[in-house]
Amino acid sequence: MTLSVRLWEADDRAAKAAIYGLNQTGRRTQEWEDAWIVQALVRDDGLTQVEVAELLGRHKSWVCRRLAWVEKLAAPAREDLRLGLLSATAARALVRLPHGNQTELLTLFHRDELTSRELDGVVDLLGAVPARSQQESILAQPRQALQQARQQTGWAYDPRLSRAGNRVARRRASVLDGLGHMETWLHHQGRAGLTPCDRLVLTPGFNRLAGAARSVALLTEDLIAEFHVHDRAHAP
Repeated sequence: MTLSVRLWEADDRAAKAAIYGLNQTGRRTQEWEDAWIVQALVRDDGLTQVEVAELLGRHKSWVCRRLAWVEKLAAPAREDLRLGLLSATAARALVRLPHGNQTELLTLFHRDELTSRELDGVVDLLGAVPARSQQESILAQPRQALQQARQQTGWAYDPRLSRAGNRVARRRASVLDGLGHMETWLHHQGRAGLTPCDRLVLTPGFNRLAGAARSVALLTEDLIAEFHVHDRAHAP
């Protein structure tokens, strides 16, 4: 076995730049490793972001992103990243949240053995809900919340809504689905397929359906009118 050695005199700044530059051939540095180098040059060596960009042969925006990425990450997450317990993809998801929320979600990430993709989805859901109670519901069952949010038809969990709002949305979806099927049947089949006995048994139920439909229609129109009044009252 042979080992090639190259002697090169350099100060701390040049040595850090060399770590980045020499690793661009062969095994490239990881994104988080780039971020550590950028942070060390800015915070330890006192270089400006422009100077770091020139030293590493990168654009200033690249330096800014790497610096923000590592410095916006909460300390426990940085440590897990350094130890290899957290991937760069998962770290990018965490950094979108405030420090306090990052630590909480990091615990959840390890507890439920979430994938990086699942973690990113949970961050999306948390960022879309304002109330703490809604966030706690997502954190309690993250995979269930993700599954509901991914549903493409019918009712799907809407992180913008409160629990009460989601209950109403689910009932509305159920009613609309049922009405859609009934409307199709009435239009295309109607009474033709029913026997006299069927008609006798079904008539009371259809009377209730007609009355309930009229009542729900009137109450829904009143609710929509209230929404419009509220929106106009709070319009900027």
